[in-house]
Amino acid sequence: MNTFDADSAPRYIRGPQLRKRWGNMSNSTFYEKRRKGLIPEPVYPFGPEVPYWIITEIEALERQAVAAVQA
Repeated sequence: MNTFDADSAPRYIRGPQLRKRWGNMSNSTFYEKRRKGLIPEPVYPFGPEVPYWIITEIEALERQAVAAVQA
């Protein structure tokens, strides 16, 4: 029997939602950070046209950023 567990399925966020989450970051700043490797690489789970980011990777990045500021 093949069952689907929605809790274990990856959740995704699109670039515009991610930029908004980070304080309405500009496109140019977002892609500059991505080019420098400061933002995880996107995945293309729904086809090659539209990039998505895995939310657990983004949350881990945000936790690291908070920890670095608090150190």
